Amino acid sequence: MGGEGSAGRRWISAPLLMGLGLALLIIPFVIAIIFFFVFEPLAPRPGSSLNEALVDASFSLISIASRLAFLGIAVWVGSIVLRNAVELMRGRG
Repeated sequence: MGGEGSAGRRWISAPLLMGLGLALLIIPFVIAIIFFFVFEPLAPRPGSSLNEALVDASFSLISIASRLAFLGIAVWVGSIVLRNAVELMRGRG
């Protein structure tokens, strides 16, 4: 009897994990597409000093790097969840 309950839970949790993994892969993709079409590079301000230009450029680079880190981590976690869901569906979990 313990095996039947475990198999039933496996077939319920595997599609849930699959959906979660796909969501964690699709959502960052959509965010990346939106960011690609909405992003406008910083226009140089006339009369600004070199110091202000460097601060503005570093702010833009830090902002882009943090967004890329978020997208990378989300895709990484999504791939791990998908791998575990596929293993559950195969019956090795």
